[in-house]
Amino acid sequence: MATCDTRDAVRWLIDGARTAQLPEDVLQQLCERMVACGVPLAGASVFVQTLHPGLFGRCFLWRRGLGVLIIEFPYESEECIALQRSVEAGIRASDKVLTLEPDREDSCLNIAKFRNLRAKDITQFVATPLVFSDGEVHLAIWSTRQSGGLTEEQTRGIERIVAPLARVAEVFALRRRAAVLLDTYVGRTSGTRILAGQIRRGQTEAIEAAIWLSDMRGFTELADRIPPQALIELLNRYFDCQVPAILRRGGEVLKFMGDGMLAVFPITENDGGVKHVCNAALAAAYEARAEIAALERAGDGAPVRFGLALHVGTVMYGNIGGANRLDFTCIGPAVNLAARVEKLTGRLGRSILASAAFASACDEPMVSVGEFELAGFEQPETVFGLSDEIGG
Repeated sequence: MATCDTRDAVRWLIDGARTAQLPEDVLQQLCERMVACGVPLAGASVFVQTLHPGLFGRCFLWRRGLGVLIIEFPYESEECIALQRSVEAGIRASDKVLTLEPDREDSCLNIAKFRNLRAKDITQFVATPLVFSDGEVHLAIWSTRQSGGLTEEQTRGIERIVAPLARVAEVFALRRRAAVLLDTYVGRTSGTRILAGQIRRGQTEAIEAAIWLSDMRGFTELADRIPPQALIELLNRYFDCQVPAILRRGGEVLKFMGDGMLAVFPITENDGGVKHVCNAALAAAYEARAEIAALERAGDGAPVRFGLALHVGTVMYGNIGGANRLDFTCIGPAVNLAARVEKLTGRLGRSILASAAFASACDEPMVSVGEFELAGFEQPETVFGLSDEIGG
């Protein structure tokens, strides 16, 4: 039987796995190196818990000759709970390679998403904990078709790569966590700019954008009538009616302000220009209005009412705030005008209003609802609404 020496794979990991750009590349190249070093792997998977509002973790699944598949485990799913139990059952407490028994009821190999690992000709599955520097324990599973399973020397070869693999996995996990957290709290575009180093206070740029500023009408009265937890759940459902529609059409949600929300649709040549972007923002507004109309208020079943202002103009986009506490947002007269127009939605009994600049940029004709003096602006603004809404 050929000898097994995984030192080349270990050195590659210690050097930072620099030929791999993505975590799936790390697993693929590592497994290929281990096979070349004499470890007869048929498959391998690395499971890493995430810091994500919707996902418990992600698994990178390599099968020899088939590449790497990424599978995700949402919170509260049966598979997520089963995986947690399996890890807690013994893998977490171990510091060595463990042989897995596929037919045990609590084996993670019984999880549906892992069953494609269980080819009939697999002779052995082993698991190794991946311990991060903060004590977090993640999981790697290795399989072989070798008759009789892995030899002691081959098992030691796997053991040697576990610690450096954990360090590399931790680096990629931290990068992803940073990106996910920024995406979650400031938006994808803003998060990308922050990770690229745009973190100095006052570092802003002028951009052209369609502006979305919405608010739930009657929120103060509602907050006095229903329990706090029910109010939070209602707000989450209310924002779920808007955010997906915005993101699907190239918008960026910048800020939640209680029951209010600020979003922008940046305008660039690649986006098709102002007309294309304003049409997309208006389509998102129609979708959000329909979703909110179907949403029933918690407690009494009354419909949730909202007001939305749409405008287009130049905004200052970037870092604003105190020395050590910044907000990546947008400001400027265009945002102020949108805020003034939004206040008119309740007064006019309309859910969606737009500025003259926005209305003139859209293909769909919008209806003038009057000319209004807006606080802070010298000239009155002609405001437009949708033809299918009746004021009052």
